[in-house]
Amino acid sequence: MATLAKVWEAMEKALESERALLVRQAHHCFSEGCARNPGRMIQAVPESALLVEISEALVGLDDGDSFLAAVTHARPSDSR
Repeated sequence: MATLAKVWEAMEKALESERALLVRQAHHCFSEGCARNPGRMIQAVPESALLVEISEALVGLDDGDSFLAAVTHARPSDSR
């Protein structure tokens, strides 16, 4: 049976993978349209629910500036 620490570690690895995928997709979709690279902001997102918001913005927005605003909005208020 997995210990809580192992479960936590697996969840952290999954979040790291999701963040890395979002950064690659954002760069591919908006590399020229973003005013600045959202990668650092995405890497700082601690919760899967916020990553879902960012994923939805990635597929739902047409320009980099709107995506950057969505990423900024999705971040926890203490990391803005």
